[in-house]
Amino acid sequence: MIEKWNNRNIPFTVVDSASEVKKKLINEFEVSTGLIFPTSVRMSLLTLNYKKLGQ
Repeated sequence: MIEKWNNRNIPFTVVDSASEVKKKLINEFEVSTGLIFPTSVRMSLLTLNYKKLGQ
């Protein structure tokens, strides 16, 4: 899913699947807060454009 660059000094991470990363972050949030998102909210978060996330 996420591949770190070995043997190079590149300051970023290559993400193969953004949807998998979003799912993982949502799951981590739910576990840490004890909140469970309804399916409609989860799907909205997964399809939301990243530029709109901060608004």
